[in-house]
Amino acid sequence: MNMHNVSSSWMRYGLGYVVTLATACGLYANPVLVHSFSAETKVKGPLTALDGFLYGVAEKGGVANHGYIGRFDPVQGTWTVVHEFSTETKIRGGLVSVGRELWFVCEKGGAGGQGYLGSYDPSTGVLSVLTDFWEETKPKTAPVRLDDRGWYFLTEKRGATGLGALMRWEPGVGLQVVASFDSGTGVKFEALPVRVEGSVWYAAREGGDLTQMAGKGAGTIGTVDLATGTVTRRLALQAALHGAKIRAWVPYEGRLYYAAEEGGDLGLNAGKGFGGVGWYDPTSNTARLIFVCDGSGNGAKPRALVVVQDTLYFLCGEGGPNGGGTIGRIQDDRVEIVAVLGAGTGAKAEALTWWGRGLYFTTELGAAHWFGGIGMYEVAAHLGGAAPALAWRRTAQGLELQVMGDLSGPWIVESATDLAGPWGQVTAWMPGSGSMVVPMNEPARFFRLRRVGP
Repeated sequence: MNMHNVSSSWMRYGLGYVVTLATACGLYANPVLVHSFSAETKVKGPLTALDGFLYGVAEKGGVANHGYIGRFDPVQGTWTVVHEFSTETKIRGGLVSVGRELWFVCEKGGAGGQGYLGSYDPSTGVLSVLTDFWEETKPKTAPVRLDDRGWYFLTEKRGATGLGALMRWEPGVGLQVVASFDSGTGVKFEALPVRVEGSVWYAAREGGDLTQMAGKGAGTIGTVDLATGTVTRRLALQAALHGAKIRAWVPYEGRLYYAAEEGGDLGLNAGKGFGGVGWYDPTSNTARLIFVCDGSGNGAKPRALVVVQDTLYFLCGEGGPNGGGTIGRIQDDRVEIVAVLGAGTGAKAEALTWWGRGLYFTTELGAAHWFGGIGMYEVAAHLGGAAPALAWRRTAQGLELQVMGDLSGPWIVESATDLAGPWGQVTAWMPGSGSMVVPMNEPARFFRLRRVGP
C-alpha cells in the first residue's frame, strides 16, 4: 500500500451539505500497468466484457494502420488483435455486447463510405454490417436499447437541421431519425442517452446559452419523447456553475452525475477551465459542480464515470501530480482522489470499466514503450460484495426484468427459451435503469445470473 502526500483538503458549501475533497490521497493500492502497447494504438471508448475477456477498439495499428478490435485477457495480461480493419472506420463510443456479439457504430467505411452499424462475433471472427449509412451521419455514441423497438445512438449530422439526431435501427424496419437537435436544444454528443423513470435524457456538449464558451455554448441537458420525437431542453449549462462539454454521465442515487471536460474555474486553461464532476436533479431541474478540477493538483478533463455498488468513481484523463490523470470516488456526498496516474501507467487515460477486482482503463501515452497501455486500479473496498439479484414487475408494455444490485462486475445475466439451453448473455438493458422490458411474444423465456469473473 502506498500513501501519497495530501497536498490540500478543502470544503465546498452549497445546497445544505458539505463536500470534502482530498486532492491527492491514495487510500488503496496504486493503479498498476497490466499491459503495455508496443505500437501506436489509441484505444477509444471503454473496454467491454464478454465471456471473461475485455474487448476494445484501437483507432491505430494493424497492417493497414486503420485500427482493429482487440481482446484483453485479464488473467494472462495479454492483448490480442482479433479483427483488423482494411479501410478507415473510426468507431465511436466503443463496443456493446449483444448476446454473443459485439455491436458498434462507425463514421467511415461501409458501402456508402459514410459508416455503418456493425457487429462482430468473437466465436467465429465474422464482422457483419447491419445497416449502412448512405449520407453523412457521424454517429458519436454506441448503440443502446431505450425501449423494445430497436437500438439508438446520437449523431453529429442528420436530423432536420443537419446538426444531429437521435437515430434508431429497428430490425425489419431499418434506420430512422427519431428526433432532431439544434443549437438551442444542444448539439454534439459523447454521453450515452439514458432512460430514467420513463424519460429518455440526453446531455449535449455544445449549444444552449450561446453567450457561454466563446459563442459555442456550454451544452445542455434535456429529454426526448421517443413516440413523438419532441426534444425538450431542460437546462442550458453555465460553464462556471455547471461545467461544460459533458463527456459522460450515469444515474446515481436519484440524480444524473456527469463528467464535464471544461468549465469550472474559468481562470484556468486559457479561460476554458479544466472541467469537473457535477450532478443534475431531474426533479428540481437544478445542477451544480461538486468537484472542480485544477489541473496539476487534482486532475483535468474528467472523461468517465462508473458505479461500483454504492460508490461512484470518475476518471480525469489528464493533470494530477504526475501529469497522467487521476481516479476519484464519490460516496455519501464526499469526493476524494484515490489514485494518481503517471509515466508507469501511461497518460491520456480513456474510460473506466469495472471487472472482477478492479477498474480497468486504457492510456495513449507513456508506459513501457511510450504508446500507453492498459491499467487497473484495485477496488479493495468492494471485494466480496453481495451478488446481484433479479426481480420482476408487470408494466403496460409487458414484464420488466430488474437487476437488484450492481451488474458491472463479474456477474452477467443470461437467458434461454429452454432450460436446457443454449444460454446467451442479456445486454438489452435500458441504460442507467438496470432494467429491460421483456416482450410477451414467446412461449417461454428463462433468465439466470452467472458469475464469470474472479
